[in-house]
Amino acid sequence: MKPLYVWLSLIAIISVFGIFIGYFAVDLPQGDDFDLILHFLTNYLTNAHTLYDKWSLLTAQFVEHRLFYTRFVVLGQYLLTGSVSFYLIILIGNLSLVGILYIVYRQLRRANLPVHFLLPAALIVFQPSYSFDGVLWPAATLAYNSVAFFAILTIHWLSTSKPVNFWLAIGSALLCTYTFGNGMLIWGVGLLLLCLQKRWKDTAFWMGAIGLVMAMYFSDYVHYQTRNNPLSHLLEHPLYVVINFFVFTGSALNWSEQWPKNLASDDYWSIVAGILITCLYLFLLYKVFVSFLQKSPDTDKTLSRYRIFIVGVLTFIILTGLLLTTARVHRDDILMHINRYRVHSVVVLVVSYMYLIPWLQSKRQSFLVVTSMTLFFAVLSYFCFYNIFDFYKRNFTAGQFNWQQNNEWFIYRDTAYWEGASKLVLNEAKKVKTYEVPTSAFKALPVSDSTQSLEIKLDPQAKELHLRGFASDLSSIGHQNDYYFVFKNLSTNKIYLEASHYDHRSFRLVLMGNPYYYGNFNTFITYAHFPKGKYQIGYAQINAQNELSYHWQASYFEQ
Repeated sequence: MKPLYVWLSLIAIISVFGIFIGYFAVDLPQGDDFDLILHFLTNYLTNAHTLYDKWSLLTAQFVEHRLFYTRFVVLGQYLLTGSVSFYLIILIGNLSLVGILYIVYRQLRRANLPVHFLLPAALIVFQPSYSFDGVLWPAATLAYNSVAFFAILTIHWLSTSKPVNFWLAIGSALLCTYTFGNGMLIWGVGLLLLCLQKRWKDTAFWMGAIGLVMAMYFSDYVHYQTRNNPLSHLLEHPLYVVINFFVFTGSALNWSEQWPKNLASDDYWSIVAGILITCLYLFLLYKVFVSFLQKSPDTDKTLSRYRIFIVGVLTFIILTGLLLTTARVHRDDILMHINRYRVHSVVVLVVSYMYLIPWLQSKRQSFLVVTSMTLFFAVLSYFCFYNIFDFYKRNFTAGQFNWQQNNEWFIYRDTAYWEGASKLVLNEAKKVKTYEVPTSAFKALPVSDSTQSLEIKLDPQAKELHLRGFASDLSSIGHQNDYYFVFKNLSTNKIYLEASHYDHRSFRLVLMGNPYYYGNFNTFITYAHFPKGKYQIGYAQINAQNELSYHWQASYFEQ
């Protein structure tokens, strides 16, 4: 394959991904962003008067982690632009995926492997199975994607013997450590790689760096025993710890958005993939140790370093999986397919594919089969996750409208901490002029009607609502109109928007010529945490001009 076609294909793959996430991104804080981004920046600008104060805030503990990199990026972005832009933070977080692909490219070039083998890796990386938590939640994107990138970068530099790369590896390992909690594992992985390469002088320096980093990291560290008790979890739930480990390793193939949940058929693909990848890792580890024990040096040092890189990356991900499963699995549930963890499984798929490349090099048809499979994987991922990203944007634009109209997000009503904390944090941010919630694009029309078109099932005892509406114009990707449910508090005259769910058809039915969406919108909610009052139920239609029209129903409930 000609290099020009390869580069054009890579640009197309990355551009499609960038356009996709750019279309659904919102310039709004989400969950931990209120604390990690906005509250941190307010504290930094108002309370950090000395270098020690500033460093303490940048490296402050957040649960088990020290999220220096997240705070450093936020601070840098603010100092460069004068305000917080969640768009830019999302972009910077996702640049880590570009960095991961670039390292794969450098490894292929160093191993003298053709550049067209980069295409399947790009198709695996640049697809939306990370879901919105993985690529559109600003704080999570900076943490999860970036810790994977810095770990791979460290292993890349350690897989060469150039003296300058060793010191660069120490720098990237330090960033990895202060990006997310599992970044600490890179020091053990690095020690293993240096020993396997018999670089004893560098090993001694590396061990010294480990001692210094441990002393810094755990200075004034608070251990959360109630959140993190790996030994008891392993002893009390051994089967589900093991199952969740395999689910985590293969979670790039597990697209369920529900967790925790019971073991189900949609978990089997990720379990099988996790078992196969673990077997591949043990096989590679065995081969590397056999090579280490041989007295004669490896005749092909280029491929030997290439294998060292693959073993290093797999070791980091395997250890991350073991750490997460033993720390988080506290009952017989499946939860290690959480979408923001999937970047680790995607990386595992990429390096597993990298191991096959020397074999694929002599088999043109096999390469075409692999490329076709990864292309199908990417297309199916876009197909399945379009609906999920579409709901994400509706949900946060509803929250944006509610905030502008009522000074309440409403979407955080079931997590009362963020509903209350966000008011304090956003007021602080407004005072120091770091961020204000953008004005909602919706323009409410003065005219409304009372057409009876919703199916309403109300359970006053459980405080549950099942709502369903029908819309013939809701059929395709890029539809012109959107639909929301609305609740009017008759006591305060406040109107709240609630994002509706759209159901999409199967891949097979769409290929047969059917529209992507069914012609209905629905939701299931509990109203136990609604603000007190009597409510009227309705729905809102938003057209291509962002004009919002209300359609009220003769249906009411009390909270």
